[in-house]
Amino acid sequence: MSKADNMRSYRNKIFTLLLLDSLCVGINVPVLPQMVTYQMKQDVSVASSYFGLIMSMTALINFVVSPLVGALSDKYGRKKLLLFSTYGSSLHYFILFLAMYFFQDVRGIYMIILGRIVSGITAHSIMLSFAYISDISDRKNRAQYFGLIGTSFGIAFLIGPALGGILGSKIHLSVPFALTSTIQFLNATGMLFFLKESLHLQDHTASPEDSSNDTCDSPLESEIQNSINEESKSDEIVFNQDAKHHHSGESIWKRANPLNSFDILLKDPFATVLSLAMLFNGIAQTGFQNVWVHYTNHRFGWSTLQCGLFFTIGGVFTAIVQGYMLKHIVASIGERKCVYYGFILSTILNLLLSVINQGWMLYPLIPFNALSGVSLPAMRAQMTKQSQGSHVHGALQGALASLQTLSRIIGPLLTTNLFRYVTSEKSLIAFEGAPFLLCAFLEFVSLGFIVYAFNSRFAGKQQVE
Repeated sequence: MSKADNMRSYRNKIFTLLLLDSLCVGINVPVLPQMVTYQMKQDVSVASSYFGLIMSMTALINFVVSPLVGALSDKYGRKKLLLFSTYGSSLHYFILFLAMYFFQDVRGIYMIILGRIVSGITAHSIMLSFAYISDISDRKNRAQYFGLIGTSFGIAFLIGPALGGILGSKIHLSVPFALTSTIQFLNATGMLFFLKESLHLQDHTASPEDSSNDTCDSPLESEIQNSINEESKSDEIVFNQDAKHHHSGESIWKRANPLNSFDILLKDPFATVLSLAMLFNGIAQTGFQNVWVHYTNHRFGWSTLQCGLFFTIGGVFTAIVQGYMLKHIVASIGERKCVYYGFILSTILNLLLSVINQGWMLYPLIPFNALSGVSLPAMRAQMTKQSQGSHVHGALQGALASLQTLSRIIGPLLTTNLFRYVTSEKSLIAFEGAPFLLCAFLEFVSLGFIVYAFNSRFAGKQQVE
């Protein structure tokens, strides 16, 4: 078999692994919030606050553990850590299945918490997959391979939420977790026998120019290739940074400090201000996502199936915008206007969501929500242009990855607890849309940071379009 055939084989295997992993995530998106509601034996608003707490706890654990996993994979190999992550994912889903099928009291909540702790410790397959691709590819085909990984998320989220909604509503809420646990167990077992360790292949696949320049031809091109899933893009860059530390001989425990990555954001005023915009935006986005299922159930009486179908429709439009329209929009109006218009649109959409009183009114907003997603890739590209030299791009994007995880800790706590308060008897004003009003405010604050950054004297000339 030729070298090209070998690389194609390795690429297809890691693509399959990530596709199945993403499918499992998508299947459980509409189910997990409903599961917490069922186990709590409380109304939706109370269950929402507990769900937010559980999700924030998971993100916090992941924030702490991710740098250590990256460092260990550099030393001991990607495959070992991928097996740890994928078998861990199977265990996580199996624990949730047990919680839903066998326990209908407080023990079920304890089991859910245990499962999410396991998830926080082991959920690193995206990051490790990007590292694997980095090892087996060179500069010429790396962007293409990363684009395929992004495609896996698009495919998975076109199928997963609808499938999870059907299984959870038509059969039993435990069925999606039983299915995903089985899929991940088979996924990991297949990887055990058929996936080769990429660190052993690295020296045979890297091209001479690869060692000197690891970036795409333009910052925006890199962002567009990976913009279907911003979280995935961040994980890939984290590993670019990890690789540099690995070769410099830095200790694993020093690299395992998640706060070290923020240093680069504090050294550059332009990056500092835009990173604040990204933080507030991330809090709004994650808060929106984590309150959505409980909100639509409480206000519109939506079932698990309806939520799953809504996510699927949203996935279709997001895939179209991020996979095809983004590059044309940027070419037409420029990066800065993409950032401005995207955040303005997000602010308006959240304001509308706060006052909508009929479920059908949500559907016309889906295409506009997808269009608002052009802002983050363009803003990342602007920050990359401001950074001096490709040798700092990895550190910059690694810091943004940590920032994104930080927002996943804060966002769910804010919106779910606000939703609980405004729907309780203690609330001074019965306003169910308050979480989205908060998200609109956070997006508006982000827009303020963006305007300041783009019009301040420390925004370098390279930002002018």
